[in-house]
Amino acid sequence: VAISNHFPTTATYFCPGNHDQQIGFLSEHLQELHAEQSEKSKYIQGLSDTDGVKSFDIGKHWSIVMLNSMLENQIHGELSEDVISELDNLLLRMELETPSRSVMLALHHPPFPPAGDIPPWVGFCLESRDRLLDTIKQHFSVRVVITGYADSLEY
Repeated sequence: VAISNHFPTTATYFCPGNHDQQIGFLSEHLQELHAEQSEKSKYIQGLSDTDGVKSFDIGKHWSIVMLNSMLENQIHGELSEDVISELDNLLLRMELETPSRSVMLALHHPPFPPAGDIPPWVGFCLESRDRLLDTIKQHFSVRVVITGYADSLEY
């Protein structure tokens, strides 16, 4: 949300991660921002920590689908069976309605460590990566997967 202070008319999307460890915090924060009815608040969208999947259309050709990989009081991430099922159904519906639309998936926890199986990273990743990858393989619309977490990675 801090970036929106510097770029108030730039769309800002966020999804919960390991630093958002209290369920309900992001939901309350998002509601407060939108309650302000300020010019800035209409550009801020997000996946609250109580949502599993949320999508946003970006123009005519792209959608962002955000996935909640947060587990309360845990560092690693997980996509529940409900989230995987919801994602699968959403992608199927999108592909039937608009076959030319491309999808970018966004989630906080990376399915794989940034530089291979580096031991310190193993515990920080998405534990349900095989289920996510199996789902992605079934849908032609998924073009990009972006993740967070590597906020202090040094090479």
